[in-house]
Amino acid sequence: MKDKVNLSKMSYPKANNILVLSAKSWFISAVLGQFIFAYYIAAFYGGHALNTDFKAWNRALTHGFVVGEDIGNFFLILHILFAFIITVAGPLQFMSSIRGRFPSFHRINGRIYLFTTLIMGATGLYLSMSGRKLAGDPSQQLPFLLSGFLILIFGFFTLYTALKRNFKAHRRWALRLFLIVNGVWFFRIGLNLWLMLMGGPVGFDMETFQGPFLTILGYASFLGIFPLSILELYFLAQNSSKVYGKIVMASLLVLLTLATLIGIYATLFGMWLPTLSIPN
Repeated sequence: MKDKVNLSKMSYPKANNILVLSAKSWFISAVLGQFIFAYYIAAFYGGHALNTDFKAWNRALTHGFVVGEDIGNFFLILHILFAFIITVAGPLQFMSSIRGRFPSFHRINGRIYLFTTLIMGATGLYLSMSGRKLAGDPSQQLPFLLSGFLILIFGFFTLYTALKRNFKAHRRWALRLFLIVNGVWFFRIGLNLWLMLMGGPVGFDMETFQGPFLTILGYASFLGIFPLSILELYFLAQNSSKVYGKIVMASLLVLLTLATLIGIYATLFGMWLPTLSIPN
């Protein structure tokens, strides 16, 4: 009863500040995870590429570098290279301190980021539609395929709204693009969080990498159903005049921040570091 009274007395500006602070908290946790992921890409894929040991990529990819498939391997290399670029450039694009102090860098980085996401989406579509073997069953591969189309669509609207100088709409489309293009990151974080919480592979088979949980996770992450839904709820809370709605959304973001940090920890020690520690 006491909590309800306090909530009813909370001012609109204070509730709005709490909402913004909770969103920043999640973003900081995501940036941490993104930069760790970028280091992993550079250390594992980049390290083995420098040694021309592309076959070592298959330690992390179920159907990675395939001898004799030169075109497919080329697009795979491009896809991983661009994944590194967007993982670094994406978070920088949304940092208000950089955007305010270095507007020229923001514009240049934005062009690089947008161009890279479009090429990455196109290479992802090629890898999905070329007949190349992919992990999982068709129910998991479909959302990965569709995500390539979504990346191209979101990228188009991000560019279109920028050219129209509709910066509010541009920011929203850029955020949607940021979430959908990081589907692989969300998938890995979600998978390892699940493994930690469940104490093992519940809802799927670790050997075949198939099962209902992975199908659900694929749609939630590659199509961005979960993160995009949270983003749209955040937009609604931002525009709402109700203090209650802002506080509920802020509370949800705090929970998601904790889940993200735990997922990053689980992925770092359960997937990335073990892969890096495997001797050549």
